[in-house]
Amino acid sequence: MNYLSFYFMIAFAIQSMMTGSLVFAEDDSVQERAKQFGRQTTNLQYNKDGSVGLIRLSKPTVNDEVLAKIGQFPDLRYLAVVAPKVTDTGIQHIEALNELDTLLVSEAIISSHVFDVMRSLTKLERLYLNQLEIDEIPAGAFSEMPNLVSLSLSETRVGNSALSEVGRIEKLQSLILDGTDVTDKGLVHLTNLNELQLLSLCDCKVTGNGFSSLSNLDSLKHLVLSLIHI
Repeated sequence: MNYLSFYFMIAFAIQSMMTGSLVFAEDDSVQERAKQFGRQTTNLQYNKDGSVGLIRLSKPTVNDEVLAKIGQFPDLRYLAVVAPKVTDTGIQHIEALNELDTLLVSEAIISSHVFDVMRSLTKLERLYLNQLEIDEIPAGAFSEMPNLVSLSLSETRVGNSALSEVGRIEKLQSLILDGTDVTDKGLVHLTNLNELQLLSLCDCKVTGNGFSSLSNLDSLKHLVLSLIHI
């Protein structure tokens, strides 16, 4: 991912994390269960009411078996999974995390099936799906996410057809498409994103011929371009 795009992505995310070194016992308190699970976490943070609100999983040992236990933390608001051993089998367990407002999944063996899993995550505001095997976005994928403001599909295999779904996210403010198969023709699908402030198209197959489709986006402040041929 282009460093500037990464900077903007982080600017749209909640980045207050606390480290935890933690493992588990049935029927114990939330804190004790978090301690037991914590050996697998890189970061863990509590909500004010004592429930677990933030988890980052990026250790080399994180796999589907670890994700199968994530449902123990139903009040989780932020989840980051950066784990090459995680597959569609493991990611399906996030379906129960109905309080999530921020989800980051990167460097995993995850296909477009992830969109079916996320249909229950109606409170999502920030969604970052980077370096995954996603090649399409099913119809209505974002229809149950009315508050989504930030989306990254960086270094996935999505193309122009996927943007027809992205273009329906009415409140979207930040969109990162670095390293995707998007071309000039796909930009026409973004014309109704009236609240879009940031669009990153680094290392895409755009030439500039489709930029006229963006001319009516009055809120657009940052158009990030590098490694493209204009």
